[in-house]
Amino acid sequence: MTTRAPDAAVATGTVILGSPDLAAFCGTIMDAAAQALGADCASIQAKIPAKPVLQLIAARGFVAEATAYWQQVDAGSSSSCGQALRRGQRIVIPDVERDQLLAGTEDLHHMRLCGIRAVQSTPLFSRSGEPVGMISTHWRREHLASPDTLRFVDAMALHFAELIERVSAQEALRLRVAALERADREKNKFLAMLGHELRSPLAPIRNVAEILARLLHDEPTAQRPLGILKRQTDQLTWLVDDLLDIARIQEGRMALEERPVEIGGIIEQAVETVQPLLKEKQQRLSVGPLAAPVLVLGDPARLVQCVVNLLDNAAKYTEPGGEVRIEVRESGARVSIAISDNGAGISPALLPHIFDPFVQSEETLEHARGGLGIGLAIVRHLVGMHGGSVEAASEGAGRGSSFTIHLWRLESAAAGAAGPA
Repeated sequence: MTTRAPDAAVATGTVILGSPDLAAFCGTIMDAAAQALGADCASIQAKIPAKPVLQLIAARGFVAEATAYWQQVDAGSSSSCGQALRRGQRIVIPDVERDQLLAGTEDLHHMRLCGIRAVQSTPLFSRSGEPVGMISTHWRREHLASPDTLRFVDAMALHFAELIERVSAQEALRLRVAALERADREKNKFLAMLGHELRSPLAPIRNVAEILARLLHDEPTAQRPLGILKRQTDQLTWLVDDLLDIARIQEGRMALEERPVEIGGIIEQAVETVQPLLKEKQQRLSVGPLAAPVLVLGDPARLVQCVVNLLDNAAKYTEPGGEVRIEVRESGARVSIAISDNGAGISPALLPHIFDPFVQSEETLEHARGGLGIGLAIVRHLVGMHGGSVEAASEGAGRGSSFTIHLWRLESAAAGAAGPA
């Protein structure tokens, strides 16, 4: 017996580590224990967290009535596992008919139904010393385990407790991940619903603002409130569009309408869109000249959106009177759009996470004109859909920042699709 038992324990551990089912683990544990100890029946229980209660996980050799009766055992039970849980140590009963605590109890009745005459129950402890379960073996004859056998049981209990603890932790992690995934799906649905619900009243608000602008275009006192109304409506529209885009991205519903696009036209449209913000903050915008037209294969609206997001971000995080620069660089099969500023900059701690959704700089948040922290995440995804990449650089807080979009030239689009993004 002593020569076979260690091999059985090692084999059991291997099976446990490779199996996804805790009940299967427990069944293998019981079979190994029963074989090693020459027992007729065996059971394994897990302790319910924060309760002095054992829950039956698996059993061998019990009649159905006894299995149902021992589904849960608390620390007040007169059974061997109840006593072991209460005392925090192994309980050995060589003859259940002579045990005073069992006399006249339901536990003894059910032991007789199973033909059990002797039993031992050994607690399983975690590495922190907390009970995690119980392993019991039963004999249909009077039986007193030898000291060598009990030492082997102790070694087996340590081994199995570690495995059960590991499996329980993995299961808890799996459930946690599943819960987070469900929460993420619900969040995406909520963002999509919120975006659509907010968009519904935006159209009439914008229409009314335009009507008022026509009706009151000769009223000097109305120009300032009308300007505020238009700017805030545009800002709200921008936020809603970002919400809808991030929901589409996270649900995998974003699509492109690709065609040959001239980079100069993309930059011109983006600059026109951001010009009011630059003018309001009295910032200087310099645009580097293009030596010749440069074509890429892409969705014009989405590429404009990417450049607008970066320009808007540069303007928001740059002080009034600051400078924003945009230039196009060519390098072989690739073309890059670089947008830089002399504004707030990005701290080294934030830089690796700057493209993560809902990330904003705490140091410069008070300078931002709203925003949800999803614009850069949208840029990264859209550029990636075009087979390109985007990168951020900064020498630190207060030292400006630069964002560069890398795309493939049209004549290298086929190679770019298979090339590194």
